[in-house]
Amino acid sequence: MNSKEIQTIVKGVHILMTPAITSNSDTLNIARNSLSKFIGEDIITEEDIKIGTKMKNSTAINNLSEFSPSSKEIFISIINSLESELHNNKSSNYSLELKEILNSKNKLNKAAHPNLHLLIKTEKVFDRLIYLVIIIIALAIIVAILLSNVSCQQSSESQTKEEELRKKDLALTDNESNKKELQRKHYKFETGNGSELPVYLDIDNNKVEGYILSNITSQNVKVNGTIYDNILKLLEYEEDGKVGGIYTLDINSKHVQGKWSKPNGKNETLIQWFETDSVEYNKLAQNIILKNKNKKTSSTLQQVSSNFWGFWRVNCSRPGYIKIGKANNIEMEVNSNQIYINTIAKFSEKEPNRLLLYLKNTSDLGVGGSNLPWANFSKEKPIASIEYLPSKKDEMNFSWYGFYNTKTLQHEWERGLDWSNLDKNFRLIKCNN
Repeated sequence: MNSKEIQTIVKGVHILMTPAITSNSDTLNIARNSLSKFIGEDIITEEDIKIGTKMKNSTAINNLSEFSPSSKEIFISIINSLESELHNNKSSNYSLELKEILNSKNKLNKAAHPNLHLLIKTEKVFDRLIYLVIIIIALAIIVAILLSNVSCQQSSESQTKEEELRKKDLALTDNESNKKELQRKHYKFETGNGSELPVYLDIDNNKVEGYILSNITSQNVKVNGTIYDNILKLLEYEEDGKVGGIYTLDINSKHVQGKWSKPNGKNETLIQWFETDSVEYNKLAQNIILKNKNKKTSSTLQQVSSNFWGFWRVNCSRPGYIKIGKANNIEMEVNSNQIYINTIAKFSEKEPNRLLLYLKNTSDLGVGGSNLPWANFSKEKPIASIEYLPSKKDEMNFSWYGFYNTKTLQHEWERGLDWSNLDKNFRLIKCNN
């Protein structure tokens, strides 16, 4: 899910909650909880919320046609959740029409979407009124200037305006120069602890995407972001697709610098950005690879820590389980009487108490489970993760990501496990069997 989709969903939630605010004092908490549940607090940034709430209604509705299938599914889940809790007729009407646009890919029209059509029409009328007020104010200022007979003041104002324009021209020239320099592909980041990271970026106007070579795993870490008001904001993605860090860099300074932090703002590290070329980039990459050569070439475990051993369920008296033994073969029920699989665990490089689970094979399939394209499901991308809780030895956190289809490049079965009420993130407890 990219920033544009997140910001559009924020605007959609704003549309749904606005009619209910006066009748339901808990509307803001309901909206906040829905966004946290289906997207995650660590994914939505303050900037996303700021941009999303200021987005025009017409822009948000037009953006829906560009949503990925998984983002559509998340937004529909949020709409259903809000509709069931807000209990507001106008919000319900908006909900039905938003879901119709998401499911049918139809453009907004008056007959099929009368409520949203009226909302946008009202917005346009308001915009025209503001434009008219601005014109009236501008005309009043012009008349006042024409009536003024103080030539010295006029001369002074003229000189001031010329100076401001000259400064703006210089600033624009500098900014254009900066942007042209940023078109180069190869860079390096120097961190506060002295590490040098090779960086490859493709910069197209204000959109940026590329990757950074990790000095821990020697693997490319995907990044993307935007440039706004000379600030480059890059999101760094972990192997499971979650945002693991955020780079914020001031590109207007002579030496580009800024910081890296976790999505929650913690673990800040100073970052300096330098231009380089393909020769230095390859040299830095080779140094990192050689440095890590003596480390384990695979994070796959020979055996699982005893902290994880046992039967784990949401409730010991209910069906559905994950069975973890000493050997690295973890049995899992995905869907009752339909899908049972074996997985293998790998270390999470950044979190020692977390294991990433990868599909190994299927152990038993029902009729429905047999219809899934198992041959296309990746064994290189994690399908889930488990996190041992040192403070609660008989509990652990479970997160479900889904099966990644290498042909469609989309996750499938993202809805979760049926015995977890289709939640993607939940708590497991250790049971006797």
